[in-house]
Amino acid sequence: MSYTAVDPDIKDVKPVLYRLSQIDLDGTLHVHDDWVVVSRNLLEKKVYKKYTILGQEISFDPRGLVLIQYEDGTIEKRYE
Repeated sequence: MSYTAVDPDIKDVKPVLYRLSQIDLDGTLHVHDDWVVVSRNLLEKKVYKKYTILGQEISFDPRGLVLIQYEDGTIEKRYE
Protein backbone atom coordinates (compact mmCIF):
# COMPACT_ATOMS: atom_id res chain seq x y z
CA MET A 1 0.00 0.00 0.00
CA SER A 2 1.31 3.45 -0.79
CA TYR A 3 0.06 6.92 -0.02
CA THR A 4 0.47 10.02 -2.14
CA ALA A 5 -0.10 13.63 -1.23
CA VAL A 6 0.12 16.56 -3.63
CA ASP A 7 0.91 20.03 -2.34
CA PRO A 8 -0.80 22.46 -4.75
CA ASP A 9 1.11 25.40 -3.24
CA ILE A 10 4.40 24.35 -4.86
CA LYS A 11 4.91 26.98 -7.55
CA ASP A 12 8.62 26.85 -8.37
CA VAL A 13 10.63 24.14 -10.03
CA LYS A 14 13.13 24.23 -7.18
CA PRO A 15 13.13 21.08 -5.03
CA VAL A 16 11.14 21.22 -1.78
CA LEU A 17 12.11 19.28 1.35
CA TYR A 18 9.51 17.65 3.60
CA ARG A 19 10.05 15.96 6.94
CA LEU A 20 7.41 14.04 8.86
CA SER A 21 6.76 14.87 12.48
CA GLN A 22 3.95 13.59 14.65
CA ILE A 23 2.51 14.43 18.02
CA ASP A 24 1.12 11.48 19.97
CA LEU A 25 -2.03 11.67 22.08
CA ASP A 26 0.11 12.05 25.20
CA GLY A 27 1.81 15.14 23.69
CA THR A 28 5.08 13.42 22.78
CA LEU A 29 6.68 14.88 19.64
CA HIS A 30 8.47 12.47 17.31
CA VAL A 31 10.42 13.85 14.34
CA HIS A 32 11.38 11.25 11.74
CA ASP A 33 14.91 11.22 10.38
CA ASP A 34 13.94 10.71 6.73
CA TRP A 35 13.57 13.69 4.40
CA VAL A 36 11.53 13.65 1.21
CA VAL A 37 12.66 15.73 -1.75
CA VAL A 38 9.91 16.78 -4.14
CA SER A 39 10.39 18.55 -7.43
CA ARG A 40 7.43 20.04 -9.28
CA ASN A 41 8.89 18.64 -12.51
CA LEU A 42 8.39 15.13 -11.13
CA LEU A 43 4.77 15.87 -10.25
CA GLU A 44 3.81 16.98 -13.76
CA LYS A 45 2.59 13.88 -15.56
CA LYS A 46 1.01 13.88 -18.99
CA VAL A 47 -2.46 12.36 -19.25
CA TYR A 48 -2.66 9.54 -21.81
CA LYS A 49 -6.34 8.54 -21.51
CA LYS A 50 -9.33 8.95 -19.19
CA TYR A 51 -11.85 6.23 -18.35
CA THR A 52 -15.13 5.95 -16.51
CA ILE A 53 -15.25 3.59 -13.55
CA LEU A 54 -16.76 1.02 -15.97
CA GLY A 55 -13.65 1.18 -18.20
CA GLN A 56 -15.17 3.22 -21.01
CA GLU A 57 -12.69 5.65 -22.59
CA ILE A 58 -13.82 9.28 -22.43
CA SER A 59 -12.50 12.36 -24.21
CA PHE A 60 -14.18 15.07 -22.14
CA ASP A 61 -13.92 16.19 -18.52
CA PRO A 62 -16.82 14.51 -16.74
CA ARG A 63 -18.04 15.01 -13.21
CA GLY A 64 -17.61 12.10 -10.84
CA LEU A 65 -15.15 9.27 -10.42
CA VAL A 66 -12.57 9.08 -13.23
CA LEU A 67 -9.64 6.75 -13.90
CA ILE A 68 -6.73 8.68 -15.38
CA GLN A 69 -3.96 6.81 -17.20
CA TYR A 70 -0.69 8.69 -17.59
CA GLU A 71 1.96 8.26 -20.28
CA ASP A 72 4.27 6.52 -17.79
CA GLY A 73 1.62 3.78 -17.33
CA THR A 74 0.42 4.78 -13.86
CA ILE A 75 -3.31 5.04 -13.20
CA GLU A 76 -4.95 7.42 -10.75
CA LYS A 77 -8.50 7.26 -9.46
CA ARG A 78 -9.82 10.79 -8.95
CA TYR A 79 -13.14 12.42 -8.13
CA GLU A 80 -13.56 15.47 -10.36
